Amino acid sequence: LAVIAAGIGVYAYAHRDEAEIEATKDRGDLIIAALERHRTATGAYPDSLARLVPLQLDSVPRPVWGEAWSYHTFLDGAHAELYVSAGTLTLRYDFTGRTWALSNCTFTPRVSSMFLPEFALMRCSPG
Repeated sequence: LAVIAAGIGVYAYAHRDEAEIEATKDRGDLIIAALERHRTATGAYPDSLARLVPLQLDSVPRPVWGEAWSYHTFLDGAHAELYVSAGTLTLRYDFTGRTWALSNCTFTPRVSSMFLPEFALMRCSPG
C-alpha cells in the first residue's frame, strides 16, 4: 500500500503543472497564429512580439505557466524561436514540426557576430 501511495505521489508531483502548461500552450498558439499572419503579410517574422500589437493581437497574452515569453528571430527573418521557462523546465514551440515540447533544457539569449549567425544556446540538465 505504501508503494502505491508513493507512486501516486510521484505521478501527482510530476503532473502538478499540467493544466497551467496546457493553458500556456493555448495562449502560445494565439501568438504563433499572429506570428504566421505577420510572416504571410510581410515575408518575415517580426523582430519582437510587441510588433504584433495592434494589427495581429490586441495584446500579447502572458503565459499561465513560467515567466515571460522569450522570443527572437534569426538573421534571415524566416526563422524564429518562442519559449517560456520555469525553473529548469522549458516549454518551446517547434516552428518546423508545429508542436510544443517540454524539456529540462534552458536557453540563453541569442548570440550573433560578424561570423556567426544568431542562435540560442541550449543547456540541458542530466536525467
